[in-house]
Amino acid sequence: MGVIPLGVALLAIAGNSYLPICPVCLRSAINTIVALTASLPSVVIGFWGLTVLIPLLNPLQRWLNTHLGWLFLFGGSTPSGSSLLMASLLLVVMTLPLVASLCCSALNCLPSELSHSSLALGLNEWETLWQLCLPMLGRTIVSSGILALGRAFPST
Repeated sequence: MGVIPLGVALLAIAGNSYLPICPVCLRSAINTIVALTASLPSVVIGFWGLTVLIPLLNPLQRWLNTHLGWLFLFGGSTPSGSSLLMASLLLVVMTLPLVASLCCSALNCLPSELSHSSLALGLNEWETLWQLCLPMLGRTIVSSGILALGRAFPST
């Protein structure tokens, strides 16, 4: 499931409030988009994919089908442009905000003394996030992936 690394990367870039890696205006914009997308029902996301995403990515899908059609992910395109690749992209759009928001809320629940002490010991923001915070959030990241699967399975 490739949505978990994307959710953790989104968490690392824009989710943490006490390790300012991203500028404040960009962080608030990304958090707003993530929160709004997480609240959309799967029917709305599917309709958006059918009316916007598939016509937008149809030339790319035809090129991938022509050159990489022997792979199961890119082959088997119908005249409408729907394929396994488009369905996978829609599932990523549907589950990524859920994973990112759950991981962000778990990161914000960590005590700020951990980050302040690691920064005082000489670690920078990235090292603090990757070596201290993310290992402590391992169970939360796995459970957010399971919850994202719980949202994706009824839609397939």
